[in-house]
Amino acid sequence: MVGDGPVLELRITQGRLAARTVMTCTAMAVVCIGLASLLAASELPRVVSSGGSLVLGCVAAGLLLAVLVALPTLFGGDPALTADGIRMKVFAWDRTQTVIPWSAIERLWIARTGQFDYLYVLPREPERYRRGRGLMRAGLMSQMHSAQGSALHIYLPADGISQERVRVAVEQFSGGTVRVTAAPSS
Repeated sequence: MVGDGPVLELRITQGRLAARTVMTCTAMAVVCIGLASLLAASELPRVVSSGGSLVLGCVAAGLLLAVLVALPTLFGGDPALTADGIRMKVFAWDRTQTVIPWSAIERLWIARTGQFDYLYVLPREPERYRRGRGLMRAGLMSQMHSAQGSALHIYLPADGISQERVRVAVEQFSGGTVRVTAAPSS
């Protein structure tokens, strides 16, 4: 209880720039700079322009493209644990969130991937969340599912709420039907 009313949700604040946003922008920028470097090494810039303005223009356009592609990850709000279920983006580039009901969740666990901790969500029907929006989405989600055990995850910032608070909130909001368990063995 907070004040006189019940707690309606526990938001997992992602901070100003979520880690996936930074990673997406960085990866896109590296790819664009690599392409611009290949272009600079080819004969095309010498034919089109005697200066480096074309190459610099390509680098600038690449960086702008990287930022524009990553912008949707900034929208849609922070994920949250609610009485209805877990509200989250199903895919990094989604602009909106979906609620995965507690009754649809088979398993939850917290694991470290690289330098970051994530709350992984395994729904009873994971294929339901991999459909649509092109082959890239389905391919990336299938790859992550194979590597991590689930394609659905929430970044847990080090300066955010504690893992123990997440565990307690899951039990409270799910009415004890769902618990955060140990990470699956590889």
